[in-house]
Amino acid sequence: MLADTLGRPLRVILTAGQTADITTAPALLDGLRADAVLADKAYDSNALRAIIAAMGATAVIPSNRT
Repeated sequence: MLADTLGRPLRVILTAGQTADITTAPALLDGLRADAVLADKAYDSNALRAIIAAMGATAVIPSNRT
C-alpha cells in the first residue's frame, strides 16, 4: 500500500501471502511525485533506491543487516 503523509491510502496492490512486499514497490511508485519515500527494512534494495532517486526523491529506508 502507498500512503500519503497523513497515512491515507493512495494505491493498493494485493498479492499472494508468500510474495515479497518489495516486488510491488515499483508499480506503486510509478508516476508518483514526492520529496521523500519512507519504507521499512523490507524495501532496502539498490534497485528500489535507484527508482526513488530517478523520481528526484530521497529514500528514507533503514538498512537491512543482510
